[in-house]
Amino acid sequence: MAYPCGGVNNDDRVAKIIKENTGVKFSRTITSNYSFEKQENLYRFNPTVYSFREFNKMNELADEFLAMKPDSPKIFYIWAHAYEFDWFDTWNEFETFCQKISGKDDIFYGTNSQVLLK
Repeated sequence: MAYPCGGVNNDDRVAKIIKENTGVKFSRTITSNYSFEKQENLYRFNPTVYSFREFNKMNELADEFLAMKPDSPKIFYIWAHAYEFDWFDTWNEFETFCQKISGKDDIFYGTNSQVLLK
């Protein structure tokens, strides 16, 4: 789940209600943390970066992520709305990023549940 309107509905009280009263297992915020570390609170999961608004930072983080030799699992979580790439004609920038990060044998590419619930 992603919080509607981002930060407006994203607080510990709402996360607790969701956790205790629904079948939802994780909820994404819109707050970039610029980190690859696993997070404990999956009901207020902060993505690494907002790909649409932060292309330069996303590419910088991709280089950092690709250069890592971690001893523990890491996560590089990006998010955006597809319509934003249409609206601002930035599909080429995103495709360049995807080409950079894809096809690596030492990276697991997965869905939210495959990655967050491991």
